[in-house]
Amino acid sequence: MTLSKQLYLIISFIFFMIFSGNFIISVNNFKNYLYMESTTKAQDTATYLGMSLKSIIDDKTDPEIKSIISAIANRGFYKEIRLENVEFNFSANDLITANDKLDSSYKIKDITVNSNDGEIIDSSEDDLLEQELSELENESLEEDSMDIKIYSFIPAKNFPKYKKITINYVAIKDNISINASSLIEINKVLVDIERVEKFENTPQWFIDILPMQMPEMKSEISNGWKTQAIIYVTANAGEAYSQLFEQVKGALYYALVSFGISIIILIIFLRFLLKPLKDIESLAINISKGKFGIIKKLPWTIELKNVAISMNAMSNKIKMIIFKLNNNIELLTEELLCDKLTGLHQEQSFNSDMKHMFTHKEKNAFILYIKIDNFEEFTRDNKNELVDDFLKDFAKVLIDSDKDSKAYRFIGSTFVMISKELHDKKIRSIVVKIKTGFKYLSTKYNLLSIAHIGVTPFNHISTTEDILLLAHDSYEMAKQIGVNEFYIGDKNSSIIDMEEWKNLVSDIIDNNKFELKYTHQTLSTDGKNNILIEEIFTSVRDKESKEVPIGTFLSIAQEYHKVVNFDKAVIKHVISDIKTNKIKQELLINLTFDSLMDSSFIIWLEDILVKNKDISKQLLFSVTAYACVRDIEVFKLFISLVHRNGAKIVLKRYEIKFISLDTLKELNLDYIRLARDYTNGLIMDSTKQSFVESVCELSKLLNIKVLAESVKNIQCFNMLAKLGVYGVSMENNKETK
Repeated sequence: MTLSKQLYLIISFIFFMIFSGNFIISVNNFKNYLYMESTTKAQDTATYLGMSLKSIIDDKTDPEIKSIISAIANRGFYKEIRLENVEFNFSANDLITANDKLDSSYKIKDITVNSNDGEIIDSSEDDLLEQELSELENESLEEDSMDIKIYSFIPAKNFPKYKKITINYVAIKDNISINASSLIEINKVLVDIERVEKFENTPQWFIDILPMQMPEMKSEISNGWKTQAIIYVTANAGEAYSQLFEQVKGALYYALVSFGISIIILIIFLRFLLKPLKDIESLAINISKGKFGIIKKLPWTIELKNVAISMNAMSNKIKMIIFKLNNNIELLTEELLCDKLTGLHQEQSFNSDMKHMFTHKEKNAFILYIKIDNFEEFTRDNKNELVDDFLKDFAKVLIDSDKDSKAYRFIGSTFVMISKELHDKKIRSIVVKIKTGFKYLSTKYNLLSIAHIGVTPFNHISTTEDILLLAHDSYEMAKQIGVNEFYIGDKNSSIIDMEEWKNLVSDIIDNNKFELKYTHQTLSTDGKNNILIEEIFTSVRDKESKEVPIGTFLSIAQEYHKVVNFDKAVIKHVISDIKTNKIKQELLINLTFDSLMDSSFIIWLEDILVKNKDISKQLLFSVTAYACVRDIEVFKLFISLVHRNGAKIVLKRYEIKFISLDTLKELNLDYIRLARDYTNGLIMDSTKQSFVESVCELSKLLNIKVLAESVKNIQCFNMLAKLGVYGVSMENNKETK
């Protein structure tokens, strides 16, 4: 996850917690406010009703009591308004009347009731007090009222609204006492008006989340110093919930809008703040790809500014190091490929150019084989300075014969030329011009015969060895013709009939008549000599069971559009071997560039890699450097596909003349394997040592591992390890499985 996303999540979470906390606190505060407001309003109403009913509470059956209470309840702000009696008065006669077994002649005493229901109070004491108060106020009580014995029942705290209670007492008649009891109905509620709580504008889930139980408020109604009734008022929660829900919706909308605005501001601020980090990240990625730019606009944040300055300095330093390495490698390459005396390219360069021609299927080209006559005698009879001058003049004759042709010096007196895009008349004119130059050399150096020239057409379905052999045969024919003569071979000459080739190639590919050889084990140079890579070669045979040169086979397969099917068959065979034989090391599979340019092959390869994801990491696909020159962009796409599916890429026979160092920096390669000409004779050649060391140093900067192939002895192996080569295959280290 990127830093920006982490900051977005963290800060957004913090903002969310802050807004959520504020939202919850505000909702809870408003809920408490509504609760207190409803409670206070209920208490005020109870007090108001208590004061209003005080003057008429003596007659508890007065209808005006209910009218007053109804008027208040009809406002709809209350769930319930209830008036309850506090005491219930009864006389002895009421108790006797309630008992069918007694008559008016009985007197009663010792009245009791269950303590759980309440208590019985003798009201005579209260009547006496009232009498005294009345006397103080000059009021007279009627005499008959004093003769009535009155008792008061005070209900217990948890006494229900309605209940029949049993009052026990002692009944006396004619001095005979009996225990008796009477059932008295007690209905505490004088007036009870209830309203159904309506939550029409409030969803049930909201009520469940924010429960709000309204308390019952009360006010005592007294007449004088005695409490005669209690008025109970309960607020209607529906009104409170309605206000609370509207408040919550408003607060939620505000919180969401505020949160959204805050996040937008945060994103803008972070983008502005982190933009320098994007530039630094981009520079780091470009450095890893070999692109060494700088951050021109430095960030204003001190820490980021220091990092940007350090990155710029590092980029410039690496750029200078690579620039020096590039120059060093180019100079060393030029020194390795060119003959110091004549300035002509050497045999290594010729082999590379021939591979390039095979890859591009050159058709109108000729190979000239030229060898100086009696060169050993000339060097023996003349001083070194004269021999050097002769070789320089000889090379100049070849160079001047055709500006579009390229001349090479092999060992000693053997020279080769490649002339491209020529017809028969043109090659003849070139050869005649060379022959004329030889006449000049004959006169200058007093030599009768300078050299003979053998010419053969280039055959893109043949091999370098076969073409040189044909050119040499033409050279031998030229010697038979005369002094300084030439011979141009037949353009239609071929080692094997093309129709036979076509049938042979089709049969081998269509019927999988090939063998895989696991050879050229690449060993690590870390001192452990572990097997890193094992290269796979294909072996094909003709009808007589003679092994066919694989280069010629592939050329014919390309000619008849069979090579893609061949590459598919090889890959399937390798995957099957890995699973069957439980192979653990990485296997190198050579591919032709025709397959890379075939869209059906690319689709097929990705599909088979996805299906074999567990072993794809063991597959290394190799392509030769001279083949990639055909289309670098196609090669880049292929590299992306391979890496996307867990496999790796090896660039074989790497030479700077085919893939420049600038191009190499753009390729996300895993390995490059040096052409064997760079390691042959390495021990005695300081130029090659410097070249290999420079390539290794450059590759380390580009995160590419360098391999070497076909090393002949342990001394060379140790030298390559010392120079920084990652893995080396020994020429005599071969196995076939």
